[in-house]
Amino acid sequence: RASLMEIEAPHPPRGELPPTPVVARVATAPETIRRPERRLRLAAETGVLVAPGLSAAPLLQAALGVRAWQRLELGATLGSQLTASGRALGEGRLEATTRWLGFGPKLLLLPRHDASRVALGVEAQLTLLALSASGFAADVAHRGQTRFAWSAAATLGIDSKIRIHKQLWWALKPSLGFAFSEISLRADGRDVKVWGRPWLQCATGVEVEL
Repeated sequence: RASLMEIEAPHPPRGELPPTPVVARVATAPETIRRPERRLRLAAETGVLVAPGLSAAPLLQAALGVRAWQRLELGATLGSQLTASGRALGEGRLEATTRWLGFGPKLLLLPRHDASRVALGVEAQLTLLALSASGFAADVAHRGQTRFAWSAAATLGIDSKIRIHKQLWWALKPSLGFAFSEISLRADGRDVKVWGRPWLQCATGVEVEL
């Protein structure tokens, strides 16, 4: 910018005036600076799943979340055991593999923003369990029937995160699940409970904001 009055002024042009404290404060205020609003998150996680009566097994799951409001997020989780869980019986043993798909809300107790280093939330999901189980006799050459069963369940977990880079977070998610019905396998003329109603899982992994 220039002024024609500077041409005949008795002094050299003084240049721009320094910003006052009020101008500097307004220029750096959060409501003045427009930052991209990231509402989508993608996560890849691994961990361990423990169900009563069955051995612990590693798991792998993917999660998707969409922020609906400042402290509310809607998410989905798709996961599976990487190896089957086993259980020893007097007549032999059985093995079971579980997969799950869950949907539900997450309450953000410590919402994520540009200046935060940690985030914390409580997540509840309605989950559909898909279980495949096989029975084995004491004779390893004999294998019993394989049964595929479904059960509805609910999970409640804690979602804690630490920022490791701008849009990258490290997450730790312990959760407790409860199936609405027990799943049994018919073996040797009797029902053997394969999947009890409660189970516990703990997953950790990376999450990216988009």
